[in-house]
Amino acid sequence: MSLTVILAIVVVLILLKYARKFTSKIFTFLIVAALIVGVMYYKSWGLFETNVADIATLEDKYCNDDPDICDCIVQPAKADMATRFSKVELDSLGERRIKSAYILKKSLASTKEQAIVCLGLKGATDKYAVFLKDFVPVENQYIDIVTDKIKVLSGKLRSEVETFRENKDEIDGRY
Repeated sequence: MSLTVILAIVVVLILLKYARKFTSKIFTFLIVAALIVGVMYYKSWGLFETNVADIATLEDKYCNDDPDICDCIVQPAKADMATRFSKVELDSLGERRIKSAYILKKSLASTKEQAIVCLGLKGATDKYAVFLKDFVPVENQYIDIVTDKIKVLSGKLRSEVETFRENKDEIDGRY
């Protein structure tokens, strides 16, 4: 075999060694992050503290502050849900977040026209868009926080790699 082929094989093996380490670290980080999010969801901590898709939460949020959204969007959705589900089923939705979000989505879709007409009569048609913008991106602030944390962590990692590259020649010179 020629020297070029041997060097190519050695370089590939070295790259695979470091790529495997890097991949395993990334994979471990993702597993730990998934476990943390799972525990937060299960224990209702942090961004999972309140079920934003629960009709009682929406009533607390909108019926005290915005009677137009309460009367035209939240109350019709609540009435629609009450016609389709028993009181016991609706009460259990506070703990079942995924089911609660799905049912609320279906009720909001079925009462959309009624809500738009009601808001139009009150001269507040833009409030439907405000409600959706406020409700649909469930807790947008947490997405922004996570994005910022990822940027900080990637910056730290980039800085560490650059520092290593700067010191690599010095380390290599000692061997």
